[in-house]
Amino acid sequence: MCKKIHVFLFLSLLTIVSCNDSSEVFNIGEEFTNNDSKITYVDTITVQASTILIDSFTTSNYNKVFFGYNNDPILGKTYAESYVAFEHDGSLPDIDTRSSFDSLVIFMKQNGDYLGDSTIFKEFSVYRVTEDIEYNDDASAFYNIDSFAREDVPLATKQFIPRPLRNDSIIVKLPNELGNQWYDWIETNTDSLIDTKDEFLDYFKGVVFVPNTKNENWSTSFNGFNSSSTNLQIELRLYYSKHDEEENTYFSFTPRENYIFSHFSIDRSGTVSSVLDTEG
Repeated sequence: MCKKIHVFLFLSLLTIVSCNDSSEVFNIGEEFTNNDSKITYVDTITVQASTILIDSFTTSNYNKVFFGYNNDPILGKTYAESYVAFEHDGSLPDIDTRSSFDSLVIFMKQNGDYLGDSTIFKEFSVYRVTEDIEYNDDASAFYNIDSFAREDVPLATKQFIPRPLRNDSIIVKLPNELGNQWYDWIETNTDSLIDTKDEFLDYFKGVVFVPNTKNENWSTSFNGFNSSSTNLQIELRLYYSKHDEEENTYFSFTPRENYIFSHFSIDRSGTVSSVLDTEG
């Protein structure tokens, strides 16, 4: 019995010795680091921030036609129109005298870029540019502030329902008088103003796509169309029929590389953003 009591006392003592005060702090790894290190919060930097307006930016490096109109209560009225200069590859087709002219059109395929309601009719006009589309002095691109003179009367006006996600194509028919003139020049090669690339650019300087803002459906809407050598979605096509073929064929005038750009004009009057400073 006495032996059992001794064993019990020994175990109890061992338990008491193994317990420790939880208030004690154990420093682990103090041989590797300085235990007196501290973290101090110091605020001596004042950040000054402001919001400014970008005065100009390039719009010709994307090879996109982008036009539309947006009326925003904060940002104001944003209006976008697109310029395109066309050219041919330097070699006009050899047209048989038994062939006949059909039509001159602008073929456009949407690239999926859009803003606003894409399920309702929109209207835009195509104007002929009367001024050489060239870079400003010391510039190598076109900017959002660049614009060029155009005729007062449009070559054509088109209504369409965007449906951008379907990649639908749009056909804009140009005046037959213009198309017939081009066809005659190509067929007869007489007194032609479009034989070479330079002659064509001098004669037909380009077009500008202009949204009809009187159409309320443009209230918040932009639409985009791509054009590049690898993804051609805009062409000026001269259709004609050959005497021995049922289907019409066409000759393409393609956009001049990097001579496609959008012009933006913005009216911020009466909005909170009208007080913002312009960059620079």
